[in-house]
Amino acid sequence: MRTRLYLIRHGAAEGNDEGRYLGRRSDPPLTGDGRRQARAAGCWLQRHFRCCMRCAAPSVILSSGLRRSDETAWIISRRLGVPWQVDRRFQELDFGRWDGLNYRQVENRDPGLLRRWYDDPMRTSPPAGETLRQMRARVRDAYLEAVRGGRHGSLVVVAHGGPIRALLASCAFVADDDERFAREFFSHSCPVGSVSVIRAGPAGNLRIGAKVVMWPVSPPARSEALHLRSAPVGSAKPEK
Repeated sequence: MRTRLYLIRHGAAEGNDEGRYLGRRSDPPLTGDGRRQARAAGCWLQRHFRCCMRCAAPSVILSSGLRRSDETAWIISRRLGVPWQVDRRFQELDFGRWDGLNYRQVENRDPGLLRRWYDDPMRTSPPAGETLRQMRARVRDAYLEAVRGGRHGSLVVVAHGGPIRALLASCAFVADDDERFAREFFSHSCPVGSVSVIRAGPAGNLRIGAKVVMWPVSPPARSEALHLRSAPVGSAKPEK
């Protein structure tokens, strides 16, 4: 059975607009705008499941266990009338001792390591943090376990920019090509409050040909669907 995966990035949280590295160790709440974005995402999903005859409504919503994600999942679950539960493997990249710092602070503290991380994020980690390869592995495991555990049809995951990009990048190819994965990972845009949809293959396998569409539903909400386009590959600076 084919799976339709709905990836919602949490609404705006405190610190998102300050260019800080917010990973697994940061747990700020949603801002007022973030709560409005979560409500907009919930409204979009509700209309979508009502209007799309081929789209089964989800039986559960998965969230990362971090406050900004859980608040978003709670708002959406109330709108859809389905429960939500936590899978911590969908949490953001662990930035270690860089967590909560902005780019300039990290550059002053660890300039050499920061350059190495930019050059090879798959095998280089922030101090006491994790590599992009490690995050990819846990996110893939969580996704495949959820799909193969019987939640076929529609799966809604509320998570963060890193895990969502990891799943989007995994659609581009089959082999674990680290260099290509990193390029794909940093090419994807993933605004706060956005909904990305992947139509995956049988058994939930993310493979070449999986269709990806993104709806940026952040206020003011937009009704038209936008295909995700690859942007020029940039650095691993924190996302605003």
